[in-house]
Amino acid sequence: MRVPIKIKLLRWVKIAYPDAVIDEQGAPLYGRTIVGNRRVEVAKDRHSGAEDLHATTLHEVLHLALSVSGHSEWLGEEREEALVTALENYLAPVLCFRENSVVSWGEVDFPWEE
Repeated sequence: MRVPIKIKLLRWVKIAYPDAVIDEQGAPLYGRTIVGNRRVEVAKDRHSGAEDLHATTLHEVLHLALSVSGHSEWLGEEREEALVTALENYLAPVLCFRENSVVSWGEVDFPWEE
């Protein structure tokens, strides 16, 4: 399936799709943002289709945008998550990743395609 592998937010952000993403305690995650590396990871094993995967990718990119812009610090963790979730829920159905100068696409195999 074709998925975004890089998105330009002032500078390029790498998007990786590992089989699994886990937190520091070993719990599985849908995705995570690594701000210092300008990297988003979206777990392949936690998604059942393209729509779900794109929503999580958008969710993590929104986290990165808030962090890079400095807004995460004054929002706090709970408010940031509430804002990102609200934006994701309203934007994901109407936004679609299209090929343009700010999105680089690549092929990634997902379990539901087998």
